[in-house]
Amino acid sequence: MKNVLLTVVVLLCSISVSAHSFEVDGIYYKITSTTDNTVSVTYKGDNDYAYKGEYMYDVVIPESVVANNGRTYSVTSIDDGAFKECIKLTSVIIPKSVTSIGRGAFEGCSNLYNIVFGNSITNIGGWAFRYCTSLTSITIPESVTRIEGSLFSGCTSLEEIVIPNSVTSIGSSAFENTPWYNQQPDGVVYVNDVLYKYKGEMPANTAIVVREGTVSITAGAFRNYNGLISITIPSSMQSISEGSMTGNLGNGAFYGCQYLKTIINFSDLNVRKGSTDYGHLADYATRVINADEQIGDFYFSTIDNAYHLIGYLKNERKVILPNNYKGENYAIGENAFFGCDSITSITIPNTVTSVGVSAFSGCANLTSIAIPNSVTSIDLSAFYGTNLQSLTMGIGVTSITGKFSNSYNVPAKVIWLTNTPPSGYANVNGKINYVANEQYSDLKNVKVYPYLSSMFEVDGVKYVPVNMSERSCDVIDAMYDSSVENVNIAPKVSYRNVEMNVKEVMPYAFYKNSSVKSLTLANQGNVGDDAFEWCIGIKTAEITNNGEIGMLAFYGCDSLVSVLISNAGDIEQQAFRRCYSLQTAMISNKGEIGLSSFSDCTSLTSVTIGDEVDRLGTTAFSGCSLLAEITIPHSVLYAGSECFFGCNSLERATIGDGLYSINEAMFKDCSSLQEVNIGNKVTEIKTNAFSGCSNLSSIKLSKVKEIGSYAFQNTTNLGSVYCNELTEMGMYVFSQSGINSFNAPKLSSIGNNAFIDCYNLVSVSAPELTVLQLGAFKNCISLKAIDMPSLIEIGANAVRNTGIEDFSGMGVVKIGNYAFADNYYLEKAYFPVATSTGTNVFLNCSSLQIVGLLSLEELNSNTFSNCPSLINLYLPNAVSVVKSAFKGSSVEILRFEKIETIKDLPLTLKALILPNTISSVTASTPNTEYVVYGYDDSYAEQYALNVNKRFEPIPAIYYKTSQQVSVDETYIFVYAIGFNCKYQWYKNDIVSNEGGTAIEGAVQFFYEPSPEEDCAAYYCEVTCDNGTYHRTITTEPILNAPEYRTADYTEYNKLVEEIESLDRSLYDDEYLEQLDELLETDISGLKLSQQDIVDELVNQLSVVLELVKHSFVMGDLNGDNHVSAIDVRFVLKYVAGIQTFSNQQFMAGDMDDDGVITAADARFVMQKALEL
Repeated sequence: MKNVLLTVVVLLCSISVSAHSFEVDGIYYKITSTTDNTVSVTYKGDNDYAYKGEYMYDVVIPESVVANNGRTYSVTSIDDGAFKECIKLTSVIIPKSVTSIGRGAFEGCSNLYNIVFGNSITNIGGWAFRYCTSLTSITIPESVTRIEGSLFSGCTSLEEIVIPNSVTSIGSSAFENTPWYNQQPDGVVYVNDVLYKYKGEMPANTAIVVREGTVSITAGAFRNYNGLISITIPSSMQSISEGSMTGNLGNGAFYGCQYLKTIINFSDLNVRKGSTDYGHLADYATRVINADEQIGDFYFSTIDNAYHLIGYLKNERKVILPNNYKGENYAIGENAFFGCDSITSITIPNTVTSVGVSAFSGCANLTSIAIPNSVTSIDLSAFYGTNLQSLTMGIGVTSITGKFSNSYNVPAKVIWLTNTPPSGYANVNGKINYVANEQYSDLKNVKVYPYLSSMFEVDGVKYVPVNMSERSCDVIDAMYDSSVENVNIAPKVSYRNVEMNVKEVMPYAFYKNSSVKSLTLANQGNVGDDAFEWCIGIKTAEITNNGEIGMLAFYGCDSLVSVLISNAGDIEQQAFRRCYSLQTAMISNKGEIGLSSFSDCTSLTSVTIGDEVDRLGTTAFSGCSLLAEITIPHSVLYAGSECFFGCNSLERATIGDGLYSINEAMFKDCSSLQEVNIGNKVTEIKTNAFSGCSNLSSIKLSKVKEIGSYAFQNTTNLGSVYCNELTEMGMYVFSQSGINSFNAPKLSSIGNNAFIDCYNLVSVSAPELTVLQLGAFKNCISLKAIDMPSLIEIGANAVRNTGIEDFSGMGVVKIGNYAFADNYYLEKAYFPVATSTGTNVFLNCSSLQIVGLLSLEELNSNTFSNCPSLINLYLPNAVSVVKSAFKGSSVEILRFEKIETIKDLPLTLKALILPNTISSVTASTPNTEYVVYGYDDSYAEQYALNVNKRFEPIPAIYYKTSQQVSVDETYIFVYAIGFNCKYQWYKNDIVSNEGGTAIEGAVQFFYEPSPEEDCAAYYCEVTCDNGTYHRTITTEPILNAPEYRTADYTEYNKLVEEIESLDRSLYDDEYLEQLDELLETDISGLKLSQQDIVDELVNQLSVVLELVKHSFVMGDLNGDNHVSAIDVRFVLKYVAGIQTFSNQQFMAGDMDDDGVITAADARFVMQKALEL
C-alpha cells in the first residue's frame, strides 16, 4: 500500500502547470476567447507571475499574433503579474488593441523607464506600476476613468503625471511615495475633480469646504484625522469611497474621524447622522445639514414643496432669523439649531409657520424665546435640552407634538397667549404657567390672568393687569438681555397713562436672568418663590416690599454682595442660600428668617438682625464660614436646629432673652467660637448644640436644666462647668472635650459616654445621680475625684481608664462589665452593698490593693485580671465563683463566708479560707503551696487532703499592719482567718500583748488610733465562736506612732535635779548663767516624734554642767574646791615672792579683779574662808 501512495505522489509532483497557451517572439500569450479569437499577454506559467528576467529590455506588444495553429488572435489585455519583477525590462509599448492591464502587471520592474499606452485602455489594475522606481513621467490615456489604489505607489522617480479629465475616481495611496505627490502643498490635494487626500498635519478644529466641481473623494483621504470637526460637501459630489475593512480597521474616506461632528451636504448623497455610509462620513456626526442653499448664516432646503430653514452654524449669542426665504414664509426644520449651545436668545419673525422636530434641541444656553403668532405647530422635542426660563406661546399655535423639552429642565415660566389650548399643550408644562382662562386644566402650576393679552413692558420688566378697578398689576417676566440691568420695581407703574399699583413679583419672574446687576424692590406685595433665583449678575439688592420674600427667591445669586431688607414679612426657606459673594446683610423684616435662608453664604461677614424678627429657621445661617459675630435679639422666640452650623469663623454669639432653648446643632462646628452669652431664659441645650466648638473656653449654664446628647462634644478648650439647675444629660455630652471640672448638684440622669475621652477632667460632683451609664468617664485619664454618693448602679466601662485612686460606692448594688478596667492608679474600691458585677470589672487595675465587695453573691469571669497588687480578697457573701473568675489575677489570700461552689482559683493562691457552706471546689489546683483554712473535720480539711495542701484550723492571723502605727495610715488592722470572728482592740503602756486596757467600741478588724491616746502599743484579740467551735488568738503588739506618744523626759529630769543641787557659790558664775539659759527652754508637751529636741537639750545641759564642775572657785588656790587658811598662805607666799601661780591660780587669787595679787586679796580670801 505504501508503494502505491509513493508512486502517486511522485507522479503528481512531476506534472507542470502552464499559464500560457503559446509563445511568439519571446512573448507568452493566453487564449481568452476562441470565439472572438482574443489573447492576453501573460507569463510562462510555472509560477504565480513572470520569472525575474523572463522579459528583458524593450518589449513591443503587437496588436495581433499568429499562433502555432496558424490562427490569428487579437491582443486585448495584459494579465495580472504578467511582467512582475522583470527587473531587466526597460520599455514597453502597448498597442491600441489592449483595453485592460491586470493588477501588479508591471510591479517591481525597477528599470522600466518608458511606457506607452494605446488609446483604448479603460482599466488599469491596482499596483500595476508599483515600485517601478525608474519611471519619471507618465501620461494616462483619456480612455481611463478610474485610477486604482497604489497604482504608482513607490515610484520614487515619478515626477510628472498627466491625468486626463476623464478620471473621476482614484483609489487609496495611488501616488504614495512619489516625487509628484511629495511636491504637492500641505492640505487638501485635488487631482482634477477628485479630492485625493489631505496631506500633512491637520490643525485642531479644522473645518473644510470641499471645492465646487469635486465629484469624488478617495478612500482614506481623511482617515484618522482628529483635527477635522466640520466638512461641507458641494452639490457636484457623486461618490465618496467606502474603502475596505481589514479586521477592525478600515480605510474609508473619513474612517476614524471621531471629532467630525458637523456635515453640511449640498449634494444628492443621502447623508444620515451616525451612518457608516460614504466612507464613514457621518459616523460621529451630531449635525447633518442636507441643504439646497446657504443664505447668510442660515441653510435652507425645499422639502415637500415648502421652504425650510434647516441649519445654522455660527456661534452668536443672539440670533435673529430672516424675515423670509425667497420672499416666502418658511418653517424651522428638523434639527435646524441642534446643539447650538452659544445661543442665549433667538428672535423668530412673524413669517415662520412651524417649528420642526428637535429644532432647538441641545441649545443649552437658550434662556428665552417668543413663539410668534404665525407659528401653528411645534414638533417633537423642539426645545429638548434647552435652558428656557421664559417662553411666550403665540396665539396661532394649534398643536404641540410629543415632548417639548426634557423633564428635568422644563421652562421656568410659560405665557400662554392662545385663547384655546393647543392640542398637546400639556407637553409644555412650565414651572409656572400664565393663562388667560380656566381651560388649561392639565397644567400643574397655573395662574389665570384674564387680562393676559394686555401684558405690557416697562424698562424691560413685564407686567400683567390683575384688577382694572383696583388698578393693580403683577410682575411676571423680564427681558433676558442687557436692557434690564438696573431693575427698580416701584410701588406704582404707569400703563396707558394710568398709575397701576404693583402687587406681586410672581414666582420665576426673573429666574436665571443674568442681565440684572442691581435691584430695588418696593412693590406692595410678596416676592414670589424663585423670583430671582440664579440671577448671577445681581450685586446689590434693596428690598422694602410689604410682603413675604418667597422660597429660593434669591437662591444662587452668587454675585450679590450686599442686601438690605426692611418692612418685608417672612423670609422663606433658602431665600438667599448660596449667595457666595454676599458680605453684608441687614435684616429688619417682620417675622421669620426661614429655613436655610442665608445658608452657605460663604463670604458673609456681617449680619444685623432687627428687633422685629421673631424666628430663625433651621440652618438659617449654616455654612456662613466668614461670619465672625452674631447677636440674636430678644424678639427672637425660636431658633431652629443647625442655625449657625459650620460658621467656623464665628467668635462671639449673644443670645437674647427670648429663647428658652438652644436647638440641635445650633452652633455645631463653630470652631472659632470663644464667647457665648446665653440669655437668662435658656433652660435647655439640645443635641450637638456646641459640638465641635474647639475654641469655646467657658459658658454660663446656671439656668440650664437639660443638655442633649453630643451638646459639647469636641469642645477641646472648655474648662470648668457649673450647672446649678441641671437635672438631665444625654449621651456623649462632653465627650472629647477639654473640660477639667464638672459640678451639677441636681443632676439625676446622665446618658451613655457623657464624658468619654475628656483627658483633662479632674473632678466631678453630682450628688443626686443614681445611675452612672456605660462609658460615662471612660478614658478620663486625669480624673481623680468623683463625688456621687447617691449612686446605685455603675454601667459598663463607666469609670474605665481614669486617674481615680480611691472609689467608694456605698449604695452601689450593680457594677457593669469593665466598669473600672484599666484604672492603673486605683488602690481602693469599696462597694459594701453591691450584689452583682459584670465581667472584667477591675481588669488591668495594677495598683488595686483593697476591694470591698461585701455583698457580692457571684464572682464573674476576669473580674480581677491583671491586678498584681491585689493580694487579699474577702468575699463574705459570695456563694459561687464562675470559671475564669481569677484569670490573670494575683490574689494570694482568698476568703469566703458563704461560698458553696468554686470553679476557679487564682494561680498565685497562698491562703484559701473556706466556711462550712462549701460543697464543691472543681477549680484546677494552683501549683503554689497554699494553705487551706477552715473548721476541723470540715469539707475544707477534706479538700486540703485531696489536693495535698496544708490545712490550718481557724481562727488564724494571716497578716496585720506593720509593727508600728504610722500616721500616714490612719487605720491599723488585722487579717484574721476565720468566721464569725469577734475583735477587741487593746492599748498598753508597755510594749506587750498582755495586760492592756480594752478600747471601748474598737470591735472591728480595723482601728483608727487617736492622737490623745498616749500609749506604747496596741494589740487585737480575735475570737472565733460559732456556738460549737471556740478559739481565741492575740496579735503581736503594734507600737504606737511617735506622733501619738509623749516624748521621754527621764534623762532631762535627772539633769535638772543634779543642777538644782549644786552649791552655786563654789562655781564659775559664767557657766552657771549658761545653765540657767538652757533651763529656760520650754520643751513641755512634746511627742515622741520630737524626741530629738529633748535629747539635744539634754546633751547641751550635760556639756555645760561638765564645764561648771571643772571651773575654779574664787579663792581656791590649791584646787580642792574649798577655800581655807591654806589658800590664804598660798596668796601671802605669792605676795612675798616665794610662790608662783598658774594662769588659773592667778585668776582664782585676784579677788578684787584688779589684775594684780596683793595683801588685799589675802584679806578677801581669809574673809571667804571664814564665810564673812
